[in-house]
Amino acid sequence: MTMCCWCPAHHQCCPRKSAWIVKNRINKYVAENRQQVMKGFETTANHFYDNDSGEFIVKCGVYDFDTLLMELNLSVVNKEQALLICNNWKTMWGSCIHKS
Repeated sequence: MTMCCWCPAHHQCCPRKSAWIVKNRINKYVAENRQQVMKGFETTANHFYDNDSGEFIVKCGVYDFDTLLMELNLSVVNKEQALLICNNWKTMWGSCIHKS
């Protein structure tokens, strides 16, 4: 006789059901603790002039505490573009990460 894996008492017998339960628990935890989970994320954006190329380099990054998750380096022709990218990165990406 085969037990039904959708029965709460036997959920370990079905890997898909177990995965579904774990996924739901994680989603519930993140939803309830979003601010704490996202607290460690930080965005950075800096620019500097490159004497060799005559262009400005913009460095944008996303960190989880001290770990670099993503870095983007862009070459732009003037300081105004560099500042615009830096400001947009900090406000737009930062608001996505810290959105509650």
